[in-house]
Amino acid sequence: MHALRTLVLAALVTTLFAASPAFAGTYPHNHNGWSIGLGIGGGSAGLSIDGGPDSDREGGVTGNFRVGYPLNEQVSLALESNAWSKSENDATVTFSATTIGAAFFPSEGLVLRGGVGFGNSRFSVDAGSVTVSSTETGFGVNGGIGYEFRVARTFAVGPQADFGYASFDGGSANWFGLGLQGTWYFVPKN
Repeated sequence: MHALRTLVLAALVTTLFAASPAFAGTYPHNHNGWSIGLGIGGGSAGLSIDGGPDSDREGGVTGNFRVGYPLNEQVSLALESNAWSKSENDATVTFSATTIGAAFFPSEGLVLRGGVGFGNSRFSVDAGSVTVSSTETGFGVNGGIGYEFRVARTFAVGPQADFGYASFDGGSANWFGLGLQGTWYFVPKN
């Protein structure tokens, strides 16, 4: 089942990357205002415990949120949160990284992102009337690449590949996700 989900997601991303730029209409890729982005997808995560074996990678849901402010047409400063989560048998594991970084727009539609900040791992178990949880924090890193199709003057949508890393006391986690990203650009009218 995991292989089928991965294949379907890969086909979706390939289709979106191969779509003609004409799909985006005639809206220019203007980056001279604030932006807010949301994304959702799926991916895998691995856990490494100090002094122990690395875990097998597990599939789960990924999501991200970002806010950006442009320095110029090619570079924006960004605050970004990127997360991976999986729930199974009343237990939920979540890894996330909240970072400050930059988004680079090297060519029309292409977006490269990166940042450093705080990482977080959270484990919770629902035991009937009581929920037990543990949270660890440490260093975090986010990275990503995507392509935006500008479907309106102030809105773009497209495929996104994200990477996240979080260290915590006693170990670290890394995750990779593929998904769909929507970004609202608050650009002034010409």
